[in-house]
This record gives sequence, structure tokens and C-alpha cells, in this order.
Amino acid sequence: MPVPGVAAPAGGPTVPRDAVTAMSAARAQRVPVEDLSARTEVSRVFANPTGTWTMESYATPRWVRRDGTWVDIDTTLVRRGDGSPAPRASAADVRFSAGGTGPMVTLDHAGHTFTLSWPGSLPAPVLHGSSATYPEVVPGVDLVLRATRRGFSHVLVVKSRQAAADPVVRTPRFKVGGDVTMSATPEGGLRVTSGSAVVAVAGEAMMWDSGTTTASTAAAPAAGARDAVIPARAAGGELTLTPDTGLLDDPSAKFPIYIDPDFAAGPQGWAYATSTNTNSPTSDNDVDVGDTPGVNLRVGRDQETGKLVRSFLEFPMAAGGHDLRAKHILSAGFAGWVDHSTQCGYGTPTYFYRTAPITAWPRQSWPGPQLQVYIGEFWSHANELSCNEGNAYVELIDNALLSDLKVAAEQRWDTYNIGMAAVDRDGAGESTSNRWKRYFLDDFRLTATYNSIPNPPTDPKTNGRDCVTGPNRPVLGTATPTLSALVTDSDPETDMTLHVDWHTLLPDGTRVFPKLGKVTQSSLAKDTRGQVTLPPLASGTYAWRTHADDGIDWAPDYGGWCEFAIDTVAPNVPGVSSPVYKEGGDFHGSIGHTADFTFSANGSTDVKQYLYGWENPPTTAVAAPSPGASVTIPLTPPPVPEATDPTRGGLLTLYVRSADHAENRSPIRSYAFNIGSASGPVGEWPLTETAGTTLYDTSGYEHHATLSGGTLATPGPRPGETAVSFDGVDDHAATDSRVVETANSFTVAAWVKLSNPTAPVQTAVSQLGVHNCAFYLQKADNTWAFAVQPLDTTSPTGLRVRSSSAPQAGAWTHLAGVYDRGRKSLQIYVNGAPAGSVAWNGSPFAANGPLWIGQARWIDQTVDRFAGAVAGVRVWDRVLHPSEITRLATR
Repeated sequence: MPVPGVAAPAGGPTVPRDAVTAMSAARAQRVPVEDLSARTEVSRVFANPTGTWTMESYATPRWVRRDGTWVDIDTTLVRRGDGSPAPRASAADVRFSAGGTGPMVTLDHAGHTFTLSWPGSLPAPVLHGSSATYPEVVPGVDLVLRATRRGFSHVLVVKSRQAAADPVVRTPRFKVGGDVTMSATPEGGLRVTSGSAVVAVAGEAMMWDSGTTTASTAAAPAAGARDAVIPARAAGGELTLTPDTGLLDDPSAKFPIYIDPDFAAGPQGWAYATSTNTNSPTSDNDVDVGDTPGVNLRVGRDQETGKLVRSFLEFPMAAGGHDLRAKHILSAGFAGWVDHSTQCGYGTPTYFYRTAPITAWPRQSWPGPQLQVYIGEFWSHANELSCNEGNAYVELIDNALLSDLKVAAEQRWDTYNIGMAAVDRDGAGESTSNRWKRYFLDDFRLTATYNSIPNPPTDPKTNGRDCVTGPNRPVLGTATPTLSALVTDSDPETDMTLHVDWHTLLPDGTRVFPKLGKVTQSSLAKDTRGQVTLPPLASGTYAWRTHADDGIDWAPDYGGWCEFAIDTVAPNVPGVSSPVYKEGGDFHGSIGHTADFTFSANGSTDVKQYLYGWENPPTTAVAAPSPGASVTIPLTPPPVPEATDPTRGGLLTLYVRSADHAENRSPIRSYAFNIGSASGPVGEWPLTETAGTTLYDTSGYEHHATLSGGTLATPGPRPGETAVSFDGVDDHAATDSRVVETANSFTVAAWVKLSNPTAPVQTAVSQLGVHNCAFYLQKADNTWAFAVQPLDTTSPTGLRVRSSSAPQAGAWTHLAGVYDRGRKSLQIYVNGAPAGSVAWNGSPFAANGPLWIGQARWIDQTVDRFAGAVAGVRVWDRVLHPSEITRLATR
């Protein structure tokens, strides 16, 4: 008999397949809508227009998935393609024999197979509803296999006293097959396992005769039928039954007699216990119109046997991605149908308790799982036979049930277990005869309407910055900061609200209560960022935190505290100075010459950084070493904007402004100065000498070099020019003293021609320190390279920029290496074109030794001797413009 439940909308154009679309449809249509993705064999979940959810759970399977669609359980047998009968839609993957010598029944569960076989060949079955009858398996005996919701039963129908004497009836044997093992349980039932997996279970085998008033069937004994427990033995791959010979041989026994073990796949969601620790029938042979076929649960004192019976149900707390655990249970109900009561005319009670979990199926030892918490009671009556009273619908909506289900949710139980008994809360009344009842098992339903409690907001941000407390809290330059946080919920919410509170923060870090104010943003979808803008605040320090609700529940706690300070006052105009480039009408320095510039806070104590640049507004930032402190940086002035020649001097302007921790920016300081035109080299050696050992410096600085070895007057890079050749062994030239300050920007250039390309590293020009050279213009492996050393130690760690082109032996090549301290870079040019560049926030060490041509020093050793010709060596104490380098290589 169907149990009234949540009604799904009818006739919609689409069927929601997930939680999001189900909730959207429920809100739009204003009716509950099922989330079909959450359907299981025993549960279904509905989205409600209010944003809540309702889970219906049953103790036994109600639906089964067929061809991607959920359908109602239907145990009617149909023939498969191979002729074997199988239920149309059962929670058990079971099939029966089509006749012959194979297994009479095969059950597949959890990846394992369990089979039972009749000892002989079976005839073709006759199908009727959920039963397959194999007639005359031995004379006068039929074998009836019946499909159930979760398994099967196999019943021997002994039709005559003569058949009852057959040895096969006296000791029925069935071969157990598949990948399973069968064993007996302490309660007298059977358990079929494969390793730790429970594949099937069965209660005690029973036998019954055909009763005295109405006939029994293979499904259940009739009223007045005599019954007996059948011992079952599982050993050696065989199930052996030992029917009660007293019943078989009793002259008053009414045939047919039925012999029945009943198997179900896996653990069951129900059980019962009897005071005599003997079986109790679980079927009603008196099925009236409208009755639910299947198992009956009994409660109270059995009038025929006098034994007390309690029944137990198990309901899942989760279904298909939905979960009652850790949820706010808003309402709860428990409902079912009474099939029969001994009392007519007025109701008698059945008491319901939350119990300990079920541990054996279908019968547990008396008194069964402990009755732990009272959750309500039904008063009812239904008696078709004696009083013409139909089945009675009963529904338990009790605060005790709701309160206890909340406990189960809070403690995250996997199942919720309900016990049914005639005993009241005081432990009395269980033997009262008029409390005896039968209930339809398959109709019991536990319903819970719930809401997922939103999480505290996470990832708070202050004007887009991460949450900080303490002295590193952000300082904002706006009086109306924007605060945001992420709101999350397990449900597909679209009506979440972010709440933001803010408080004054005292200098000692104390938060002042009550709060200064509160702002909210509503109608937020889950997993989105809520954002609010505060009303104008005075300069000062503040703390803030977030909270969230989903229209039903509040998050269990606030989000964490965050802090910020407000400062809307801009710093003073910064000071700017340079020891080389001074303001005024005089010309200073030269194009490409790097010099230091100092930026000062000019009395502002909270300056965090300075922004500078050669264009207005400045954008390059440099941090102050401490709030309000000055900073000195090297800058390489660019060409004068108005000049057509990039080497010509003129008026340059450096733009500087300061910024505080709140990003308040000062007015811009325009630092204007006149820069001199590009200066000539500080050393220049044409290497055109034809005799002697002196290589003259024609730059005017008289850094003449002394040649050791080498060959003068070899052909130079252009017709009519000469050069000096070096043998790569010990030939070299050296000045008497330092030529260029290597710790500042400089450029070195030379014409070179390799004669022996096989030597891996060959240096054309370098400048000596103590242990190493500060720079090396060289061939390195299969590239041209410009290398520098930051430290003059015996453990150097150099940096090298390489060309992308390979050196060519016998060809004159123009090389130029540029170190730009202001732009923090190393560059190499090959034949007047840029060939490689690396960023480097360092500088070569200050080499005070001579300039070398044709060799280098590395960790106190003279190395990298050049084999080939060198001409036109030049060194500048500035950064050459690329056009200057191009002219050197092409003039």
C-alpha cells in the first residue's frame, strides 16, 4: 500500500537531473521537485520552494535502475533471451533456471556470484507472477522459486504423505556454487560471504502445513497452520536441510507442506526478535485488495504462540550526494500502514524507539537491538477478518523523533535505527494481548526536511588585499573601503547573505564593542564572493569580521577578524638630489653616464615608496628602506627627448613622487637638469703600431699598453688597417693601471678574428682585480660572450650573456659588451646588432688592476688566452647608445 509522501510536480517539460536544476525548478514552480541524481534503491530527495530539502528513506528497496531510468520494484518473472526467468525489476540481480542441470538460481551481488543447484535435472518452469514452479522434481513434490525485492526463496511443496516419505524430502540437499562460502549464523540463519563481503543472508529455514481455515501458500503459512524450524547445515559446498519429521509424519498434518529457506542479497534494512528466539512468520497469506505484497513486521504478543515480537528498521542518513549528517533537521516524520491488529473498534499503542544498530538478519537474539531513546507512539486498529476494518495509515510526527534525529545528524551517524515494540517507556504492557499488530514492511518511511548550515565566510579581503591583523594591517587611502568574503554552503543556494560588522581598534589592539556598524549583501549564490562598501569612515584603525546566513540558518560562527587603517592624507612633495646631475643652468655629466639619485621624504614619516621616471607621471617604484626614509638609486639618463642626435646633451627632467602605505601619492617633483653630450672613450687602442712594444692609448688618458709577444701590423678589419695577432699561448698586452671604474656602467668594444676556434674560452679584453677580472669580452664555447664577476674571491660566481650566433674562424667580428648599472642589465652586441641581454640587479667588483688584451685571470690563474687578431679596442665609462655601437661596427 503506498505511503503518502512528497508530491513531485506533474507534466513538466524537463526532469531535473541534479540538485541545482531541481532547486531552481522548485523555486520557479513553487512545488517540491525531486533531484533524480540523488535517487537510490531506498531513498529519494526533493528540493523545496523554500530552499530546504526533504529526504524520504525506506528500509527496503522501492526502486531499481533500468536502462538509465528509475522504475518501481516489480518482481514479476519474465523470460530472458536465454530462456531463464528473472524478475522484471528487482534490487537483486537474480535469475532462475530455464530447466536442465545447471544452477537452479544464480544471484550476483557486489561483484560476486552465489548459485544453488538442485541435485537432479529440472523440468521447464511454469511462471506465475513472481514464482517459477518446477513440477514434480520428485514424485509428488514441486520446487517453487520466488523472486523477492532483494533476493529469492526456494520452497519445496510436498503435496502428499507418500511424497513426504521420499529421502529427498527427508534431507533436501543443494549444491552451493560461485565464488562464495556459506556458513551458519548464531541465530540459526545462513550467511553467504566472499572474503569480507556479505553476498546474501537467510533467516532460519521454516516449514509449515496448509492450516485449518485457509490454505497456506509457498509465500506464507495461513492462519492456524502448524510450523517448525528446519535445521540447516552448510558444509563441503552443500546446503543440507533437515525437516521436522514429526510434522511430516503427523497424521493430522494438512498437505501440501512447505519447506522454505529465504535468501536476500547483502545485509537487510530490517530484522525482528522473538522472546523464544525462534522464527516468526514475515508474510501474511491473507492478502486483501490493496495490501502491499511482501514482508510483514509483527509487534507485541502473538496470540497463537504467546511469544513476544519486536521489529527493527534501519534507514540511511545519506543518499546520492545528499546527507542528513551535520545538517539542521527542521522537521521529521515516520509513517507506515497497519495490516492487522487484534483489537477492533479502538486503537492500541505501538511504541517506537531509536535503537542500537541491527547486527543480524532477519532475526536477532531476544530482545534485539537495545531500545535507547523513546521517539513516539502510534495508536491504531485494523482488522479486516473480524471487524471489517481496513488497513490503517499511521504517521508519527513527534518532537522526540525530531530531537533525536538532530542528535544523529550532529553525531554523523551512518544510519538511523528504529525499533517497534508493545512495551511502553516504563517497560510495561508488552504482554498485553490487544497490542498485537502486523505492519507492512515496505511502506515504512522516514522523512526529514533539512537545511545545510552555511559555512563561516572565508578568504576575506580588504580592498582586494588579504586579511591581516597586527602591525602589517593594510593602510587604505580611501574613507569608504570595500570588504569582501566568500560564502559557501553544501546546498545549491542562491539566497545567501553576507554580513559585515566593523569595530574601532584601539592602539593596544583592543576591539571596541558594540560594533560601529553593519552592512550586508543578499541574494548571493553559494561559492561566490560577497562584497560591501562601508560608509565614510574617519582616519583611524578598524577591525572587521563576517557572518553568513542562507535565509534559514546562520553559519555556526563568524569568519576570522581582519584589520585595516585609514589614512587619506598625501605625503609631502619628495626631495631629489644627485652628486653628478645638479639642477641649474650648468651642464653636468654626459649622455649614458650612470649616477646616483637620492629621493627623500621631505618631512613625511609614512612614505612607503617612491615612484620615478623620465616621463610624467612616473611609474617605476622603489621602496623606502623604512617608513619615511630616503633612498639612493643609480640611474642612467636617457637621450634628450628633443635632440635629433641621441648623443647630444640638453635639458632632462626626472619626475618623482612619494606614496604612503595607504597608496596616497604626493604631488610630482620635476627635477630638471642639463646633461652634457656623450663623452668619448676613457681608453682607445687602435693597435695599428708597426714596431716596438707600446700600444698607444689615443683617448687622451694615456693608458698605454705594453705588448708581450704578439705580432704587429697584421692585416686589420678594413683595407689599409692593421692589427695585433696573439698566439693563444702567452702573447698579451697590459696597461699600467686601471682604465675604467667597473662597479659603475661601462662599455667595452673590440674587433676580433679567431685563428684557433677549438679552444673553448678565449678572452679578447678584460680588466684585472686581485684574483679575477671584473669583466671578460670573449669567445665562450660556441658563442660570443660578455661576462662579469661580482666578487673578487677565490670562489667566484660570475654572470655571462651570450650571443645567439656562433663565432666564425678567420672572419673579423665586432664585439661590444655593455654593463648598465642604472637599468640593471648586461648586453652583448655582435657586428653592431644586439645579440643577447640579461637582467642583473648587481654590479661587477671594482677592479683596480690593468686592462688586459688577449688574456684573463680566473682564481689567480692566467687563462683564456686569445688565438687570433685584435684591433680597435675601446672602453667608455658610460652606456653607449645602440646607434653608437652600430656606427663603430659599420663605419
